Amino acid sequence: MKQMHLAACSLQSWKINFSGIWKKAAVCAALPALMSGSAAAVGDSAEIYSILVNQSLMFSAENLAGISAADIGRMTGSEFSELLTERDLYARYYDSGELKKITALSSEAPAGIGMDIFEDQYGNVRCAPYPGSPAEASGIFYPDILVSVDGKPAAGRTLQELAAMIRGAIDTDVDIEIKRDDSTDLFSIPRSVSRYPDVARTGKIPAVIKIFRFGNDTARQLEQEIRKIEEDYKAQGYPPEKRFFIDLRGNTGGDLEQAALSASFFLPAGSTVYSYYDRDSESVYKTQQAGRYGGRPFIIMQDGYTASSAEMFINALKTGMKNVSTYGEQTYGKARVQKNFKLKSGAVLKLTVGELQYQDYTGTWESSGIAPDVVSRKDKEDGS
Repeated sequence: MKQMHLAACSLQSWKINFSGIWKKAAVCAALPALMSGSAAAVGDSAEIYSILVNQSLMFSAENLAGISAADIGRMTGSEFSELLTERDLYARYYDSGELKKITALSSEAPAGIGMDIFEDQYGNVRCAPYPGSPAEASGIFYPDILVSVDGKPAAGRTLQELAAMIRGAIDTDVDIEIKRDDSTDLFSIPRSVSRYPDVARTGKIPAVIKIFRFGNDTARQLEQEIRKIEEDYKAQGYPPEKRFFIDLRGNTGGDLEQAALSASFFLPAGSTVYSYYDRDSESVYKTQQAGRYGGRPFIIMQDGYTASSAEMFINALKTGMKNVSTYGEQTYGKARVQKNFKLKSGAVLKLTVGELQYQDYTGTWESSGIAPDVVSRKDKEDGS
């Protein structure tokens, strides 16, 4: 059996000890048959079947062809996840092991409207436009409900299908119908090729840093924004202990290592960033040195759409720090860890391989979420 190792990661001088080993005997035994397209080889195993269907997703070859013809099998999981988003757009090929970014407008690029979509606990598809995007400029707000794309209902379609429907040729329009409160509106939005950050400053004094999701470059962008806050506070005569805000509302997760690296900026040396449990073992991931920004207090804003790696970020800081508090709503409750596997058919299987745990080993936040220190007023409880 091959063991899958989680590689060490670092950002400049910040390091986390990723030394755990994933021992997935059942999954590893199933994958060769999956790669060859023979589902019958694993069909009789109830255990493997339950692993495959438990929050796992299949990206069809048809949908992937509309995004890239890259050799997905050579990409890391985070590279593939980034390929499916619109923050960093990539060329349609993989050259010498390096994923090529699109740096200029091109008719070859998959044009979009600068909007993430995600599913809430009620099955609604929610919209999260980026600042300065065509979606935001057209009047779509977070967390509007997506009703239809070009007249085709959103209900019953996967997020991957909807994302492929929204993308299209550059300088063409896509009709997006959204529901807000008790009314629906139709927006005709121009597609464009643009890049949107994972992290942005959305408030000056007190400073607010919005982390939209954890992508390949989130930790670097976060550190950059914190340094700007330090400079602004100092220039205006504010003391170092003046609080700032990190806004994780609508952050549905993303790259686990980037979330861990981001959390390490604030944690003392030897702090547990997260513990990871799979069917055979539990691994613990700790910081190797103290984070540069550990002494500065801040408040994390969260809501019912904060999930996965974003919840891990909250849990790590709430456990390891005394000067961090949270405000908002109970988070979504997703602690499952997933990896991407390329199948010979051209499809990609996003497979659940484990579950994150609380740092004190008291269980997981899967399905329950993480409560805030201070609860904000909820406008609605009916899922609309």
